[in-house]
Amino acid sequence: MNLGSLRTIPVAPRLFLAALWGIICSAILAAPLLATFGHLLPAALLYSSFSPVCHQDPGRSFELLGHQLAVCHRCSGIYFGLFLASLGFRTIDQAVCEWTPVGTHFMWHILNAAVLYLCVRGWLRGSQLQYAPMAITADH
Repeated sequence: MNLGSLRTIPVAPRLFLAALWGIICSAILAAPLLATFGHLLPAALLYSSFSPVCHQDPGRSFELLGHQLAVCHRCSGIYFGLFLASLGFRTIDQAVCEWTPVGTHFMWHILNAAVLYLCVRGWLRGSQLQYAPMAITADH
């Protein structure tokens, strides 16, 4: 495989995923901020949009200004960790490429694939289109 071909992947899909993930992470923080400043309807919409993918147990959630985040501790760690790790690997890629031709570019793609998986999984859970494998029985 030509390592230079990794650099020719179009920028638009990469930027779209990074922006989408940034918006999701911002929405997690925006829900308690909106509730704090009295914008209860938008806050409720954000909380309800995350409810299909997170249990939102108040005992297992971080708080911001007296209101819980839109997701629990575990989900916060996953979402913010993926976002920060993907940005970090992309940021240091040029410096690392001076030492090794592979750099960290491949990690950017792996983490973006994880982001895409979580987005699709959340959409499927929210839309009730979950995958249900066929049961294999003796008569088939």
